[in-house]
Amino acid sequence: MYKFTSKEYSDYLGITASALRKRRLKGKLEGLYKVIDGKFMYAAPRPNKENGTGIGQGFVVKKRRRNVPRHRTQYKSTAFALANDLKQLARIKKLLNENELAEITPEIFDVAKERRQKRLQEQLAPSPTDNNKYGQGLYNPLKSYGNYKRIKYSDEIEDEDREFWRR
Repeated sequence: MYKFTSKEYSDYLGITASALRKRRLKGKLEGLYKVIDGKFMYAAPRPNKENGTGIGQGFVVKKRRRNVPRHRTQYKSTAFALANDLKQLARIKKLLNENELAEITPEIFDVAKERRQKRLQEQLAPSPTDNNKYGQGLYNPLKSYGNYKRIKYSDEIEDEDREFWRR
């Protein structure tokens, strides 16, 4: 049962002998080793039966796809992506609990689209205001608003000062 030395077991796990020793000292390998004749002997690792993954050769561990950019997601339709985005947003804002999040369905998106269309149509409807006054903005050059002087540049001001002092 305990047939691997420290070096063999560390090679089997794909780590260094020092990393294996540190795991043993932290207590992460309890029940997987025994001291026989002053040497640490290790048992072959068994697969984890609860979640279907195992340690060592021959076991394929599925890589988790976390923090995947939007353009690399593998959604079959946009409705599923939108539903997940909405759930994540609600979790971030802490608006809904887990049971309420489970009730979010793609039909909610249809309702939201209909409401938005109604709002846009209301905004595009002709307003009851007077529409025959085109072209009158904030400034109307036809009306006189007082004596407006042209703004002078600094070099023009300097030229005027020179002329004044030359007299």
